[in-house]
Amino acid sequence: MSTISLKIELGGGLELLFSSQRSHRVTIPSRVPISESRAASGSPEDATADGETKPADLAYLIFWMRDNLLKERAELFVENGTVRPGVLVLVNDTDWELEGEGEYQLQDGDEIAHVISINFKENPFEEDQVYDAIAESNVEAPIEQTFLEIVGPAP
Repeated sequence: MSTISLKIELGGGLELLFSSQRSHRVTIPSRVPISESRAASGSPEDATADGETKPADLAYLIFWMRDNLLKERAELFVENGTVRPGVLVLVNDTDWELEGEGEYQLQDGDEIAHVISINFKENPFEEDQVYDAIAESNVEAPIEQTFLEIVGPAP
């Protein structure tokens, strides 16, 4: 089965949910099942079980990341079948909204970044400042509390 190699970058504190690792190099199937129930299993056998496949897209990658890389608090990354509001997704340094969002078909060598976006009007911080603020926050606080203090609740 053919595969796609990707570089995934996480920032703005989101990496804390992924074992504090900011960069991941992953390989996923190039074709994935159409069925959402099996879409992120990561198993090539599942991708061809019923013959109904589609090219791997960002929607698949989000669930693959949840199932294979995320270490805690999935609700802080995925909500209503996509990334949580407040998470900016970039495809090769371009906002995913300009690339078709979840429908963007992944290409070998793509660089996908997921970064917590902040309302810069109210919080004029650069990404590294937000990361430092999370790192320096109360270490006894759960990650969800720290995340919500920086980003705020979902609208």
